[in-house]
Amino acid sequence: MFTSLGFERAARTGSTSLQATRSAPCSRERPRPPPSSAARSSFRWPSWWPPRRRGRRSASRSRTRFRRPACPISTSPVATCGRTAPSSAAPVSDVVLDPARHRIALVGAGIGGSLSPALHEREARALGLDYRYSLLDLDDLPPGWTLRDAVRRGVTGFNVTHPVKQAVLTQLDDLSADARALGAVNTVSVRDGRLTGHNTDHSGFLAGVRHGLPDVRLGRVVVVGAGGAGSAVAYTLAGAGAGAGVAIADADADRTAALVARLRGAFPTGEIHGLAAEQVPAALADADGIVNATPVGMTGHPGLPFDARVLRDRHWVADVVYRPLDTALLVAARAAGCRVLDGGAMLVAQAAQTLALLTGVTPDLDRMRRHLTALTRREGKQ
Repeated sequence: MFTSLGFERAARTGSTSLQATRSAPCSRERPRPPPSSAARSSFRWPSWWPPRRRGRRSASRSRTRFRRPACPISTSPVATCGRTAPSSAAPVSDVVLDPARHRIALVGAGIGGSLSPALHEREARALGLDYRYSLLDLDDLPPGWTLRDAVRRGVTGFNVTHPVKQAVLTQLDDLSADARALGAVNTVSVRDGRLTGHNTDHSGFLAGVRHGLPDVRLGRVVVVGAGGAGSAVAYTLAGAGAGAGVAIADADADRTAALVARLRGAFPTGEIHGLAAEQVPAALADADGIVNATPVGMTGHPGLPFDARVLRDRHWVADVVYRPLDTALLVAARAAGCRVLDGGAMLVAQAAQTLALLTGVTPDLDRMRRHLTALTRREGKQ
């Protein structure tokens, strides 16, 4: 049950995953009041979810479950499992492999402004998929709500975001190897009634770095934040060549220590250690780059995750926040002459991998980047 997991408390206070970071002095967030009983009682399932059915499921409905294994992500023209599909200009009927019905939901707190629904649905439409993506904000859900409640309503897969990437683990039947190593998930697949957690954040971050900062040094990197996103980023860097020098800083010392222990187990030859939040400026003296993996800087969480005056033009700076794309940290980093990577790169890459995992169809990364550019430009005009 989400109540027993503390999900409702996490949704209102951020205590599950990023409490320490959000309560740091650099964040000026005002506490959100708990939802009223009237607000909870007014919750309604999205209109596209079918009503709960009783009795045995019809044969026609059971055939809609899609079990084809996921394909690797490719930047080439649209491809499908087992064969290369026609280009995006081809008729939709030539692209669809199965008449699968995909109903995906994002679970998190304060997600009303997420770009994920539009990003996923635009690409799914280009691929000819029957695919809808909805939001399930924890502040609006009734007490005791679980992922299985949504599955019974027709949801075929989930994205999971702040603040429950770690707290959701006890809801699941199984974990992928990466999710188990990271201790966090951002994607949940549903197969034959079993819920399996996956993590596409770590591979999404690596794909974003390779695309946006292809030649930067990954020798010594500071990661600010040890929650779900920080775990994924640190895991990626340790496995991609930065294992000789990954420093993880978080205001929650226990969470930092737990992440360091997991990474040392996965990468025993790497130099992986924890820092107190106030040690970040000193650590940057010897670092090649730094990654903000906290919500500080996103809409509703203004501020800087550390004192940006210590940045030098030899540093590269990445931020996982994508709303806005130009966070206060990236603005300061550019002013200091640093190369920067915004959160959009990670968002697109992990979204593409999630879509492939949940549908078995390979998205076009370049096209998804264009989708995101169009969406952010449209927001800027509003």
